[in-house]
Amino acid sequence: MNNTDNLEAKNDTTNIANTDDTDVANKISDLNKDITYPDRRFRDMMCKFQHDISINDIQILNKHKEKDKISMNSRMYLEIIAGRNGEYTASSLADTLHLSRPSITQKLNELEKKGFIYKKQDENDKRIHYLFIVKKDSPLVKEFEKSDLDVEEKMIEKFGTKEIDKFYDILEFMGNYYKNMKY
Repeated sequence: MNNTDNLEAKNDTTNIANTDDTDVANKISDLNKDITYPDRRFRDMMCKFQHDISINDIQILNKHKEKDKISMNSRMYLEIIAGRNGEYTASSLADTLHLSRPSITQKLNELEKKGFIYKKQDENDKRIHYLFIVKKDSPLVKEFEKSDLDVEEKMIEKFGTKEIDKFYDILEFMGNYYKNMKY
């Protein structure tokens, strides 16, 4: 980068500082366009993927009876616990999510009272309790399972089992990579 490039970059940041919020958003959007594959595409695809799953989940949640409904926040906790079923304790979950132990304990007690999770005591250290998902046979759970199976069937139709197995390997790699990132 030469001095002219440095001056232009400095002017760009000065211009951002001297504009209103709409102009700032537009300038940031323009800067993001300069991010090349794979960086921007990965983030865009992940956002779209999470968006579409969230919309599907909210639609399913909202069409069920009040007694079967759970909040998206509770569903998020259930997804986290289910993703590593039996690996988390209340303390490790609080540490992972950077939340206070009392707030995690309150949420876990709520989920346990509603029958969504249970705690299993460690055989060697009685102070430790691991978190597990209760397998439910409710209409809500059945609808989530049906939704997932429908998507999997369509994926297999379009890509075949070898490609889907590879996709699952990629998802597992990504999940483990994200899990091990430290913030």
